[in-house]
Amino acid sequence: MATHEAQFILLFFNKYSKYKNFKTSDLNFITNNLWIRLKDMESQWEIDYELLTDLLIHHRSKLTYTRLCKIIYCCHKDFKVQTLYIIDKNPIHSLHIEKLSQLFPGSKFIVLVRDYRDQYLSMIKDDLKPVNQKILYFYWAYVYNTILSENFINNDNSLFIKYEDLILKTNEVLISCYSFLNLETTLKRNKNFIVFDKKNYTCGKLSNYYSKVQRDINPNNKSKWKALPSSVIKKLEISNGYIGQKFGYKSSTLTDNIDSYRLNIFQKSLIFTFTQGIFYLPILVQKSIYSFIREFIKTKNKFKYR
Repeated sequence: MATHEAQFILLFFNKYSKYKNFKTSDLNFITNNLWIRLKDMESQWEIDYELLTDLLIHHRSKLTYTRLCKIIYCCHKDFKVQTLYIIDKNPIHSLHIEKLSQLFPGSKFIVLVRDYRDQYLSMIKDDLKPVNQKILYFYWAYVYNTILSENFINNDNSLFIKYEDLILKTNEVLISCYSFLNLETTLKRNKNFIVFDKKNYTCGKLSNYYSKVQRDINPNNKSKWKALPSSVIKKLEISNGYIGQKFGYKSSTLTDNIDSYRLNIFQKSLIFTFTQGIFYLPILVQKSIYSFIREFIKTKNKFKYR
């Protein structure tokens, strides 16, 4: 089973990850605040709250945070008794691999890598992202440097896949993923596998965004970044080139040693605050900050498209 993106693991980790004695008030607080980071996730997961509450209470005497998270996954609308694996594709989790490894020993991680210039081009078109374009100049390097520096990543539990290989050698890459996950290989495309219903999305932009998953993989998505202004390409390569070259992405504008370029303290601190540091704050404070950011984006887009 592959779930929709949700951040409840990180949301409650700091407060409850070491809990051994959950009270009814704790369980009620968790179930009442599962979706404070994006309300649309509630309609996508379609959790049976009565079942979730009953299961949490039933297991309360032996409840750990790991088991609590598993129970939430088991209440996802697509969970079946015969489900053997749960796949959680959530980009922000790539910056919290240590936490996930501690909670779920034996987890496996598939890391998708895309040319940072193409990723920049894709993200500046995404109105759902609460970031300034200038932050995107160095965001890619921060993320992949964090992943490569992670002590919990090794050859046994991680598989790195390049986006360019996925669109050009799709079957070969999918076979390697199946093998890595010890799944039965089947490459037949099931037209009914992805079911998209706009009624489940209260946000129009989110609806349009997720409807794209039904499209076939497009090989033409490779190297669109070459249409970017040369000044933008140079800024991207200055900020990301030293990590990009480790994945085979060569610089097109820099001739000197790009190893000398590093993100400064301000850049690192800015991204850390909103991708890692925020989860150390009290949950209700997180809710306030996130709500403010979302309202800011809505207001900005409202004036943008007038």
